[in-house]
Amino acid sequence: MYFCGKKVDFMNDVIKKGPHPLLQNALRIKTNGVVVLKNITSLPTFSKPYASSDYLVCLCHSGRLYAHYDMQPVTFVERDIAIIYPNHIISTDKVSSDYCATLLVISDDFLKKTSLVAPFKNNMTFKVQPSFNLNENQYKELCSMLDSIHFISELDSSQRSTILYLQMEVFAFLIDAFRSQSRDADNLKFTHNQKIVARFYEEITIHYQESREVSFYAHLLCLSPKYFGAIVKQATGMSAGECIEKYVITVAKTLLRTRNELTIQQISERLGFEVQADFSRYFKRATNMSPKEYRMQQE
Repeated sequence: MYFCGKKVDFMNDVIKKGPHPLLQNALRIKTNGVVVLKNITSLPTFSKPYASSDYLVCLCHSGRLYAHYDMQPVTFVERDIAIIYPNHIISTDKVSSDYCATLLVISDDFLKKTSLVAPFKNNMTFKVQPSFNLNENQYKELCSMLDSIHFISELDSSQRSTILYLQMEVFAFLIDAFRSQSRDADNLKFTHNQKIVARFYEEITIHYQESREVSFYAHLLCLSPKYFGAIVKQATGMSAGECIEKYVITVAKTLLRTRNELTIQQISERLGFEVQADFSRYFKRATNMSPKEYRMQQE
């Protein structure tokens, strides 16, 4: 059974423990494909937006965490399970001292080798509302499944990946089944505008290196730029251009904070800027500091 031990103060916990387990295990996640991290008491950053390149499944055991997911407010409470898709933005607003969760981290490369579809691929429900609450029996079942996945992921066996694929199939099936049985299942009917904004965010995560123009995304969604912009503004309170810029800057800040081995030139290339100077101007216009100044401020 999962537990976090005694209550801890979030900020003191960060100071004492250093980097978040998600960042500490980055190489292991890339190598193994699937990693279970227990006794998680926070997200990787506090107040600062964070975008992971992996799928994150978060099972909350106790406490509350208030956050923003793709710039929309969300709350994670006891027995909630959430799926955070790769490259989607999440930032913590407030976390209770007794917050405790287990993270299942799945690399995109691992998922591409499986036949997993729901709930991990192209599922509008989880992209608009990433979490739902489990009943006691469902919660115990998923805790048991996470124990099994953790055990299998640590095996030194040539059959490890094959067994993991099968176990993950069952795990994904259960999440999908439990969501369809959840109390809020009947209310998960999204409006036309909600679907457009969810698709917009998804397209940004796919194409932000290719284009930062509003007209590009409007065209992908088969809408006029004016109508598209009005929908985004009404739903988010920001213009479509501001949403794109906020996403690019969040990814840039994440790389500058967590990937010290990358030069600013390499980061600018990863973000789709052909010339580093263009990236520096773009970053400074949004943050009032250069990428180098931002990185030095985080040290």
